[in-house]
Amino acid sequence: MTGSDHFAAEHWADFVRHLASGEQATLMERHLADGCPICTKTHADWQAIRDVASTDASYEVPDGPVRLAKAMFSIQKTPNRVARAMDAVKVLFDSQLLPAAEGVRSAWSARGRKVLYATGNFLVDLQIETSRESQRTLVIGQVVCAKEAVENVHGVPVVLLRDLEVIGKGITNRFGEFHMEFEGPSANLSVALGLKEEGTAVSLGSSSVGHS
Repeated sequence: MTGSDHFAAEHWADFVRHLASGEQATLMERHLADGCPICTKTHADWQAIRDVASTDASYEVPDGPVRLAKAMFSIQKTPNRVARAMDAVKVLFDSQLLPAAEGVRSAWSARGRKVLYATGNFLVDLQIETSRESQRTLVIGQVVCAKEAVENVHGVPVVLLRDLEVIGKGITNRFGEFHMEFEGPSANLSVALGLKEEGTAVSLGSSSVGHS
């Protein structure tokens, strides 16, 4: 008991966690039965905290968001860690790298940019289009899994970043498709996906898509 004939907060914390000694617990139960308003409120507060803690302990975060968080974390670390995060991703096609005749824009650069990546059992197909009229950029993507693999492409969380700032969030549909739209330039884009154990970070480089 405190000097004001009330039990201290740490005593009530032990009481709601069933850590108080038998004699102490009996005294506290009697005190509550006597109707002390201060200790009744303190007990209720600590009981509420214990209930929330118990609920949090039993809650399991889905694997997808955890993998996505790891992917986002990896691309915001030091250059060496960025390089390692990107090592597992291979560029199979990038329309921006296609050679074009002098003075002639390629068909893809007129419409936007198309990039195809491979990472593990997955293919990530991205198309980036910028509208001259609205000054908005549309990112359309699809995650495809190899036929022999069993990984599910439905419900994969996706985050779009520009200069490591989140500018869009989405989730794949049952076909592995997703799309996001944002204002501003398309330079310095990265895409983080909740794929595989550590997530997948896709960097689109520093080049931007021209207006159509």
